[in-house]
Amino acid sequence: MVDILEAATISLVVATVVYVIATIYLARFTKDLARFTMALNRTTERLAEGEERRERVDARNRQIERLKRKIRRAEQIIAWKPMGWRGLTNLPHEEFEGLSELAQLLTYGKDQAPKSTIDLLLLAFDIAAQGVTIKNQLADDFVDNVGRIQQHLRDDLPRWRTRVVELFAEDAQELRDSSRQAS
Repeated sequence: MVDILEAATISLVVATVVYVIATIYLARFTKDLARFTMALNRTTERLAEGEERRERVDARNRQIERLKRKIRRAEQIIAWKPMGWRGLTNLPHEEFEGLSELAQLLTYGKDQAPKSTIDLLLLAFDIAAQGVTIKNQLADDFVDNVGRIQQHLRDDLPRWRTRVVELFAEDAQELRDSSRQAS
């Protein structure tokens, strides 16, 4: 009976030693897992920051392209000489396309060109496309409206150009900041 008790005690001691060793290894592996989890968390945060930065850059690039198109169309409209269009049955199609695109690019309420005047000009192009001659009062109103829109666009151009420069500067600053953070 003593042999059984001795064997049981030895087995219990061995089991306890194995349990203690297993607990030590488990603690070590848990500590390593925590360290790897923290490293993964930092990497994930950096990836998220990079993705946010990319989204900001993409949004700025879309804004820049939109402003450049708006500036290009405004410059084309400012160069119009509508007095020469009096008496025409068909107004120039390219000018209609430019005005149509500008109408979509303008931020009404912020940009100075009133939507109502833009709509009147687009209507005049539509009327001319139907074969109605632009003459008399219709021609006078058309020329006056073009003049008003040209002036509004001249007033807006400096603000749009300044905004493009600001957006480029924001891009450059963000690039410098991200380079410093990466170092």
